[in-house]
Amino acid sequence: MENRTLPKLLRAHEVADITGFSVAKVYAMAVSGDLPALRSGRSVRIPLAALERWIEANTAGGEVS
Repeated sequence: MENRTLPKLLRAHEVADITGFSVAKVYAMAVSGDLPALRSGRSVRIPLAALERWIEANTAGGEVS
């Protein structure tokens, strides 16, 4: 994933664009703890570095170093 223009904390719609999941799915995964997320009130942000690690760890054959 190329992150040259992405902020360190992503909004749900940005994660949806990156992953291909719907925004509702991203919110559901963040609330359930399946996806690493920071919450402040109603605001949900997904750290880019954590998303990259999550993608790597959840890809068939992927390993996290």
